[in-house]
Amino acid sequence: MKFTRPVIIPVIIVVSWFTSACSLLHDDRDITIASLGKHTVKLDDVPIEASNELTTAAYRDYLKTNDTSDTRPQALRRLADISLELQPEETGQQSEATLLYEQQATDSIKLYREVLENYPARTDNDSVLYQLARAYETTNKPEQSLSSLAMLIQQYPDSQYVLEAHFRRGEILFVQKDYQDAGKAYQAIVATGNNNPFYRQSLYKMGWCFFKQGLFNEAIDAFIALLDLELQGIEGQETVSGEVRFGYLTRADQELMNDTLRAVSLSFSYEAGPPSVAEYFTLHGPRDYEDIIYDRLGLLYLEKKRFNDAAQTFQMFVDNNPMHQQAPAFQMRVIKTYQQGNFPTLVLGAKKSFVDSYQLQSEYWVHHPADKNQHTLDFLQLTMRDLSRDYHALAQKNRKPADYQQAAHWYHTYLESYPSSNDAQKMNFLLAELLYESGDYRQATQEYVTTAYQYDNHKQASEAGYASVIAYAKHEQSLDGADQQAWHHQATENSLKFAASFPDHPEALAVLTRTSEDLLATGDSEQAASIAHAIIDNELATPTQHRIAWTVLAHTYFDRGDFLQAESAYQEVWQRLPAENTDKKLITERLAASIYKQAEIERAAGNLPVAVGHFQRVQKVTPSASIAATAEYDAAAGLMSLQQWSQATAVLERFRRSYPDDPRQSEVTRRLATAYMAEGQPLHAAAEFERIGRNHSDPVIRRQSLWQSAELYEQAQRPEKAIGIYRVYIEAFPQPAEDAIEARHLIAEYYLAAGDTGKHQQWLAAIISADQQAGTSRTNRTRYLAATAQFSLAETDYQKYRAAKLGLPLKKTLALKRQLMDSALQHYEQAASYDIAEVTTAATFRTADIYMLLGTALMESERPPGLAGETLEQYDILLEEQAYPFEEQAIALHETNIARMDSGLYDSWIEKSMQQLARLVPAQYAKLERRASYVEAIQ
Repeated sequence: MKFTRPVIIPVIIVVSWFTSACSLLHDDRDITIASLGKHTVKLDDVPIEASNELTTAAYRDYLKTNDTSDTRPQALRRLADISLELQPEETGQQSEATLLYEQQATDSIKLYREVLENYPARTDNDSVLYQLARAYETTNKPEQSLSSLAMLIQQYPDSQYVLEAHFRRGEILFVQKDYQDAGKAYQAIVATGNNNPFYRQSLYKMGWCFFKQGLFNEAIDAFIALLDLELQGIEGQETVSGEVRFGYLTRADQELMNDTLRAVSLSFSYEAGPPSVAEYFTLHGPRDYEDIIYDRLGLLYLEKKRFNDAAQTFQMFVDNNPMHQQAPAFQMRVIKTYQQGNFPTLVLGAKKSFVDSYQLQSEYWVHHPADKNQHTLDFLQLTMRDLSRDYHALAQKNRKPADYQQAAHWYHTYLESYPSSNDAQKMNFLLAELLYESGDYRQATQEYVTTAYQYDNHKQASEAGYASVIAYAKHEQSLDGADQQAWHHQATENSLKFAASFPDHPEALAVLTRTSEDLLATGDSEQAASIAHAIIDNELATPTQHRIAWTVLAHTYFDRGDFLQAESAYQEVWQRLPAENTDKKLITERLAASIYKQAEIERAAGNLPVAVGHFQRVQKVTPSASIAATAEYDAAAGLMSLQQWSQATAVLERFRRSYPDDPRQSEVTRRLATAYMAEGQPLHAAAEFERIGRNHSDPVIRRQSLWQSAELYEQAQRPEKAIGIYRVYIEAFPQPAEDAIEARHLIAEYYLAAGDTGKHQQWLAAIISADQQAGTSRTNRTRYLAATAQFSLAETDYQKYRAAKLGLPLKKTLALKRQLMDSALQHYEQAASYDIAEVTTAATFRTADIYMLLGTALMESERPPGLAGETLEQYDILLEEQAYPFEEQAIALHETNIARMDSGLYDSWIEKSMQQLARLVPAQYAKLERRASYVEAIQ
């Protein structure tokens, strides 16, 4: 620590000792003796004006000649004080000046100790101990300084230096991190009350001592006591942030308060957080600055991204201080904090709490004037609007009734609270949309009507008006009987009102059209026709409106059964339709239907040739009509009934080309197939059966037709076409499994003959897979085909294995050959697992051969260079040892194969095993008589 040292020694020596330790968090109000009341040490009443050196010399001379004088202790004390206060001259060498001063302080220590030792009963020895402690501190001897200060406190409890001695001890111990004893020193000062210059800083440092020891409750008590000195009773500030509320403090005091508040926040955070704050003020009484405590704790949590804790802190203040001026601001911060933390559900809850607490009818506004809280009022309106839309969005996402109810509640609340706001119509419209989405069409209808016709601003009125028409129709679907009729009448009136109120709406004429059509459908043809005539007679009507009116009239004629008049009216409509108009298709359909109905009447009357003429006219006049296909088909049927086969065939062919997606194509194909078969054209017949197989609705017919088509293609020497049909067959009819697998076998055979190895193997794998998946549908035939397919795949691996040579390095080439060997063995094992005799014997033979080949390959492998003589011989022996087990395995497998003859089984593969055994084990198997006996026994 640094000390303040005067240059001139006045009558009163100012002992400016121990500059106060800086606060832990930047306190620039360092406590010095001058700032703490100028404690002094009195020497005498005569000023010393001589130079320091002369004065010192004079005192030393005096002491040499006055060993027993009564004034000696006073002289010793003066000399020590002068030495301690001497300011060394500037020498340009800081280290020299420091050493000189420390030496002077050391001299002072000796003099002070002499006074204390030789004159222990002096009444002013408290000041000597004080100076001695200072000298020790100057020479960087804190332990001795602590001892001197403790002696001062113990021996002179009433000394004017006691409080400062406690404070200096606390500072030294704090620096030494002895927080327990430092705290006791500060506590001794605090216990005397706040009427001493050390109280405020001691209270602050005492709090930090508790904090450092983890005694957070005691630390909070100390810090709150300090805050009480500065903040209690300060009111009238309107911001949440405590920074602004300290405007009346000096900059240093503001920093001290901010540091203290942060310490309090840390302490509460190490306890239970916000509940600790509430509990503290419940036990110790409220404070005017409670909002600052909650604010700073919340900010601390926000710094650490602990959004939930921060929000709970702000909410705790609101819960405990609901009528506080800052309560709305804290509630806003709860919302903002949850938004920062991305907690949408909690944001909704916080917004609801805000509106419930601060809506215009709440108790809060009884205590606080609304005109001074515009920000809160604005936020209230915004929050209420947000709640409506947030719950609306939730309802759209989750489709939960509770969310729809909440959204409707907040829309209603908003409209009741702000009926004249600029967005009231928009909010009313959104309410109607919400009700519609929730299925409450009746209530949605009323809100759409309100939006459309009860606001001056018509920005969304026409849209709402049209939506009301739709909502009316939706709700009507849920009604019946008298209720439905009454509602339908209201809906009709509403539609007419919409068309009259919003004639420029793009759906206005469509609404009129639907209204007239609906009236016609309900039997009110007179009103329907009346509306249609009104549109036709209206000079302001557009061509589109005229077309709609003609449409209504045409429908009226059609419904009356006056198909000739209907055809004429539809022609009027059709001529007024632009080519690209989407309604043209509808009118075309009705025009075609009018003609078709005339054909039906003629056919019913037995006038079939005339009926055929009308049917064909449908196709000529309205070729794009959906009924044109039916008319064409009926025309062909009529021609066939009239036995006009060539014309019928032409019509059927045209039907096929014109209506490829018509569901009757299968019947057309069947009839054409029959005709082609009768005419002796099998290739064409095959094509027709293919069409039947692809398109007929009866799966049995489709399956049979596909197979017949494939066989016909084979007969016609078109195997590629047959293969294509088999593919279709497999895809469409995996059952019966035997047929589907047989089709795969035929495809595989085709690719084998074509030399396409890749596809051949692909289809072999398909046979195996299909058999495995057939389950209970497997047959002896499917198992046989799967087994032979598996064996064929194994044969491919076998050839690769045979081709792989062992070379150097042997380890690498052997690993590759073993890999190929394992693959082949796996496939042969799988082939044998089917228990198909001829496959099992073949797989067994190949497996034995694989082992034999590996042993042979090892023995014939290339020898490493440089081997000769005994080394080469040892290497050969090693290879032989490796090869021998494989030969043994091969023999065992061949023996297994020939053992099957005991069961009456004999084939070429068993014969080959016998030959191999005769070569490998001639002593046992080379006897032809034994072989002949086996053969004879089989035969």
